[in-house]
Amino acid sequence: MNRIKPGEVIKILPVKGIIYKIGPGENLSIIADKFEISIKRVIDSNQIADPERVYPGKMLILPGAKPEFGYRDRLEKLFIKPINARISSYFGRRWGRMHEGLDYATNIGTQVRAAGDGKVVYSGWARGYGQTIIIEHQKGLRTLYGHNSKLLVGSGEWVSRGELISKSGNTGTTTGPNMHFEVQVNGRPTNPLSYLR
Repeated sequence: MNRIKPGEVIKILPVKGIIYKIGPGENLSIIADKFEISIKRVIDSNQIADPERVYPGKMLILPGAKPEFGYRDRLEKLFIKPINARISSYFGRRWGRMHEGLDYATNIGTQVRAAGDGKVVYSGWARGYGQTIIIEHQKGLRTLYGHNSKLLVGSGEWVSRGELISKSGNTGTTTGPNMHFEVQVNGRPTNPLSYLR
C-alpha cells in the first residue's frame, strides 16, 4: 500500500468525487460519458475557460463520480507480467521526481503482451513515452506500454490477456532500450506491482 511521507502534499477535494488524469485521445465529452456526469459540471468544477484546450496529463476534479476500483479488487492481482525481462526501475521517486511505472530492461524487438483483457483506447506517439499503447480494462483500470519500436494493435481493438500487442524499443525519452509499464486507477498512476500476479 502507498504510504504518506513527511512533507508530502495531500489534495482534499472540495466536493464528493474523484480526481482523474486525462489520458491521450480523451476529451471532456468522453470523460463525462464514462463517469456519467455532465460536461458543464466538469467545466465549472475545474474552472475551464476553453473546453477544447484540455490536454493529456491534466488532472480534473470529477464531482459526483465514484471510484470504480478499490483495495479489495486489487487483491485479485488482475494482471500478468507484460514482458519477459527484468525490472530496471521501480515505481516511486527517482532523481527528484515521480517515476509512475516500471521500466523493464530489454533488447529492442522483445515481445510485449497485454497484461489483461481490455480495449485499446490509444495506439500511437505520446510525448515522453514514444510509441505507446493504452488499454482500458474493467473497474477504472488502464495499463500503459511505452517506448515501443512497433505497435501491433490499433485504437478500438479488443485484446486478451497475454496477446502480443507491440515490440519493445527505445522511442521517446529513454536512457536505453526498455519497456515502460504503468497501471492507472481512474487516471492516476499507481504501483504496478500491487496488480501483477
